[in-house]
Amino acid sequence: MGRLDASVRDAFRFFAWYLTNGTLGGTDVWGNDEQHWYTELLLESPGTYENTWSVFVSGLTVDDSGALNRHPEDAYDRAAQFLRAQVDPRYVAEPAFDAAEIDPRLPRPDARRQGRGLHTTVRVATRDFAGALRHGRLVALAGIAYVETLAERPSLMESVWSIFVNVLDIDDAGAAVTPLHAMDRAAQFLGEACGGPEAVPPWASWEIEPPFV
Repeated sequence: MGRLDASVRDAFRFFAWYLTNGTLGGTDVWGNDEQHWYTELLLESPGTYENTWSVFVSGLTVDDSGALNRHPEDAYDRAAQFLRAQVDPRYVAEPAFDAAEIDPRLPRPDARRQGRGLHTTVRVATRDFAGALRHGRLVALAGIAYVETLAERPSLMESVWSIFVNVLDIDDAGAAVTPLHAMDRAAQFLGEACGGPEAVPPWASWEIEPPFV
């Protein structure tokens, strides 16, 4: 077993940061409106948070080694397009979204892709974790109200997602092997940050260090 390439893990970490602090997407998506006004939507609209993560991870493509083969900004902007469409019903994304960008279990058309995408199991695990995180369903955090804390602390959200992708093991085909363990370790970290018990086992450095590339 191995891990997602550092370039992929780095893209996840920065996406979590931009999404949470309200700076996802540039002027080509939002125009001159520097206040994107989507952060409340992420908390209030059912499904929006995990759908946004699905669109982002669907836009990542990798080479034969598993490393990103182009800058993740394209995936960031695609997710921002999705968010703008939720905020502004008049906005029309180009190209239009296909269903598989939102539901990773569906086959994805390859016409727009430059390289292969992340394995379906990785995309499904990402959506599942995003949904559990957003809706307070992480088993290890039962009884701890953490959703609003996360929404107010972008650096904490960045760290939680960093741990999830650091711990997620993949096989030689790039398939996710340990999604539940990755979710549990990320939840333990979040629990500590919210005043809960210390993680067991103690943190290894590779679990919590940012995957700088």
